[in-house]
Formats: sequence, structure tokens, C-alpha cells
Amino acid sequence: MKQRNIFVKLFLLISILWFFIACSGNEISPLDFEQSGCIESSINPLTVRVMADPSRDQVTLKVDGAYLIINYQHARFRCSQKVTFIAKQSGNIITIYVQPVDMNPSSVTRCDCEYTIKGKVGPFNPGTNTVNVIRKWDNYAGTGSSKEVLKEKVDIGGDA
Repeated sequence: MKQRNIFVKLFLLISILWFFIACSGNEISPLDFEQSGCIESSINPLTVRVMADPSRDQVTLKVDGAYLIINYQHARFRCSQKVTFIAKQSGNIITIYVQPVDMNPSSVTRCDCEYTIKGKVGPFNPGTNTVNVIRKWDNYAGTGSSKEVLKEKVDIGGDA
């Protein structure tokens, strides 16, 4: 019983710490955002394995003054799922999440699609920054998972 209480307290402590870490920094929404229609979809397990190949993820960044222009090809999400960018800057680290608009859907389609996602996000603090682009899946059927799809150093200018 004592050991169970320790695990419960440890879980609560980790949850609280995660909340403060995850919620630190201001969220920056995209200024321009474009999501293609489904480029390739599948409910076939073989095609799903091909689509899940991490080498298919192609993300490029372009600096435009104090903003970043993101082009993400072969972004795999559920069919008919709307996605967005959410960016946070903490010091010289910029984290850009590519994630569903609805992170807690009550029902989902039974297929995956690849999309091309483009957008402009910022402004960010000028200087040399490390940009992490992370793809997050929704929380349907448990907790969502995430995958880093790009980590790159960029020099951001100060002109907005």
C-alpha cells in the first residue's frame, strides 16, 4: 500500500512538472496556413508501413525577416483531419508543433493521408535559433505521440 502511494505521488509530481514545462512560453499561431487535400491515403497495412517511413517526411524552413516559412511534405495525419502549426520560443529554442486542430476527437476515420502543409509563423526573437519541428498525433485511443521531423539552426533577422 505504501509503495502504491509513492507511485501515485510520483505520478502527480511528474504530471505537474510536465504541465509547467509544456505551458511555458507564449504560443504563436500561424499567419498564413495552407493544407493540401489528401495526396495519398491508405487503410492497407502495407501502404501504411510505406507511408510511416520517416525518410518520407520532408520539412524545409525559410527565414523571412523575423518569421519562418515552413513547407512540410508527406505530413501523415488521419484522413480529413485539419492540422495547424503551434510555435513556442524559449530563449534561442523555437519549437513548432504540427498537430491536429482537434487533439481530442470523439471519433476518427480509419485511414491515414499524406498532406503538404505550408505556413508562415512568427515573429521570433532575432539571432541564431535552434528550430525543432515536431509532428504530434491526436489523443484518440490514449495519449498522442510525437515525432521530431526537423532540427535545424537558423539565423533570424529582426525585421517584422
